[in-house]
Amino acid sequence: MDPIWEKIHSSREWGKYPADDLIRTVMRTYKKSNTAELDVLEVGFGGGANLAFFVNEGFNVYGIDGAPSAVKNTLERLQGLVKPDQVFDLVSQNFADLPWPDHSFNIVVDHWAIYANSTSDIKAAFAECHRVLKPGGHLYSRSWAQGCTGFDTGTVMEPGTSNNPTKGPCKDMGTSHFFNQGEINEILAGYADRQIRLSTISDQSTGEQVIEWLCWARK
Repeated sequence: MDPIWEKIHSSREWGKYPADDLIRTVMRTYKKSNTAELDVLEVGFGGGANLAFFVNEGFNVYGIDGAPSAVKNTLERLQGLVKPDQVFDLVSQNFADLPWPDHSFNIVVDHWAIYANSTSDIKAAFAECHRVLKPGGHLYSRSWAQGCTGFDTGTVMEPGTSNNPTKGPCKDMGTSHFFNQGEINEILAGYADRQIRLSTISDQSTGEQVIEWLCWARK
């Protein structure tokens, strides 16, 4: 993982509010479930905003982030919200080697996290997400798409991957991969009930476009 994220999390507040699309997508499927029996993992939880939602909803919550400061800050902010019989387990480690057994989680979340790696590490990370999902469990993934403003700026490391794009949502954010349709299909090849959305938001005043993939799929 790019070391820029430790610098970010150790120097400023990051991500206080959970993602609306993630909440809607997960709860549409699990709203009638007993959340105390469900285990959710967020890969790259950052400031812990999404984890706070899952804690409040009674899920057993796990998280992994490459930045030690993200773990420290999130533990300090959320530990007091955890119920006595609720799991809350955060670790700092590489996404390509998840420290949990096969079939551990009902839900695995990648919310703008795995994209910040090289193509080889991205493939390894998504393979690990599939490995730790329980049969019937779901993957939520949100990532940048090619054509997004800044996708071909900065130092191009390999097709689709730039270091420190000079504009757009990934400006000065270190390693950033922008996915094409074929890559998304490959990532989700081992899943059923795949829902793949391509979202485009255009700024009419600047001409910039934020283009992203939003994926929800069942193992």
